[in-house]
Amino acid sequence: MYKNYTKNIGMPKRYISKILLIMRLTTVILIATIMQVSAISFGQKISLNTKNAPLNSIIKEISKQSGYEFFFDDNLIKNTKPVTINTKNSTIEEVLKLCFNGQPISYKIEDRVVSLKAKQPSFIEGILSKFQLIDVTGFIQDENGQPLAGATIKVKNTNRAVLTDNRGHFIIEGIDENAILVASYIGYKSKEFPARQSGPLILKLELETSNLENVNIVSTGYQTLSKERATGSFEKMLAILTDNYKFRESWAYDNEGTYYQGPWEFMLRNIDPSFILWETREKYPDKDFGLKEYKSDWWTMENYAYWNRLPLDWASSIADLPDAIKCIQKTDTNGTEWLHLNMNYTWKQPKQVGEDSYRTDRREIWYMFQAYLIKKKDKVKAVTFLKDQNFHGRRFPEDHATTDLLAREHYWSPISKQELKGRKEWIDFDKAGCKVVLTNKYAVGELSQDKSGAHFYYQMPCKMMLGGMELRYGRKDGDFVNRSGEVVMSNDSLNGIMIRKTDFLDYLESNELDVFWVFLGEKNSFSKNEKMKDFRKSLSGVYYFETGRLTGDMNMSDW
Repeated sequence: MYKNYTKNIGMPKRYISKILLIMRLTTVILIATIMQVSAISFGQKISLNTKNAPLNSIIKEISKQSGYEFFFDDNLIKNTKPVTINTKNSTIEEVLKLCFNGQPISYKIEDRVVSLKAKQPSFIEGILSKFQLIDVTGFIQDENGQPLAGATIKVKNTNRAVLTDNRGHFIIEGIDENAILVASYIGYKSKEFPARQSGPLILKLELETSNLENVNIVSTGYQTLSKERATGSFEKMLAILTDNYKFRESWAYDNEGTYYQGPWEFMLRNIDPSFILWETREKYPDKDFGLKEYKSDWWTMENYAYWNRLPLDWASSIADLPDAIKCIQKTDTNGTEWLHLNMNYTWKQPKQVGEDSYRTDRREIWYMFQAYLIKKKDKVKAVTFLKDQNFHGRRFPEDHATTDLLAREHYWSPISKQELKGRKEWIDFDKAGCKVVLTNKYAVGELSQDKSGAHFYYQMPCKMMLGGMELRYGRKDGDFVNRSGEVVMSNDSLNGIMIRKTDFLDYLESNELDVFWVFLGEKNSFSKNEKMKDFRKSLSGVYYFETGRLTGDMNMSDW
């Protein structure tokens, strides 16, 4: 038995042949797999030749050529440097290394997905960066040493900018010590200066030669002032009193009195010094029975003449309503297109001859629009949600005027900063399912004691647009101009603030943003007889740009 066992040691021959066959098949499969991987790698070669291209466009091109998907937050690449690259038949690893060299972004490749995230500085880099960031403060003055309130100080080649306060003072925190700053003010030459200064900065701007002839001079008997500064000088004595003597409220039990803490004492002054010009602003014509023809401006609303129908039929019809798109978009006398960012208007049925205004049937149509900035990637979802919404009751974000806010002091003055403290520009719009930014803000508050007749409410761009579009106050109240002095936003329209269409769309495109308008309206028929029924309808809708064309629709519901 021992002999038989040792003689048959090992594996039977029939199994050996099977194992050899399996090994041959495994070898073939491995070779095929290696060849496939090699083929895939060869097919992923990337060629790029661009100069100063945005990183976002480079990422799209890499994805297109390689088939790799990129995963990142849009805000991550907003402040990246332009990319210059010239490479041919390179692997994705080689291309990514070239593209992200010197960028504040790191990347990770995993399963044909490239994940991007902010590059975490090393311990030493973190310490060094703290020493390289500085705060810059100073004063901006005119040629005569007078402060320029509302001047713009911008960090060159970035979107960071601040405005000077009423003393011409500014401060920019946490900027690179090698940065270049640009100071600008309407009617004055822009001036560049380095962030690093050896001492206190006092920068004087020179008047543009072409604008000297437009400067009006006023003599006060003590000094010669420009027209814009004359009103404040006449009020100098009252300013000294309120700044140096206690006062007490006549309507309150105030025996001790207090010093005034702000830039302007509203209760003691009867003119608003922040307005430059006085002009008559009549939004609606006088009651003229609909017979008088008025000369209309290019921004006025179209006339409505379809009043003569039965009350219920008239109130229930949506076909005869004024065109909402024509209300938002207007064309001036030079053929330039403008957009209402905010609009409010009422059409009223003309009073008939011989009828009492308060004892007759009345019909009214009311429209209002509010524009919002939105991230481009969220636009389709938001518009889809909003199409069927009912905004009755003004259930959407709005801005409200700040009490005691003077013109030209929003965003930089103490009262404005106090009002905006804790507020964020990107706010939740629940009905849209995303965050939005109000395109416009009230630029001036109430001054009930004003006797000048110059004070009026107007709107201004939101802080993000003011800095992003490099806008500043124009010479005319309610105007906002670009670096070239061209009016880009205007309150000439009595129906709401308007923006030049081309400039606005360019700003949106360059910042991966989009815009939509929420529409709310009413169509009401009021009966003079208490026993007769009133018919009231609510209107809601959303308007937006689609392939460069303004579009949208409205729906009607019972009030």
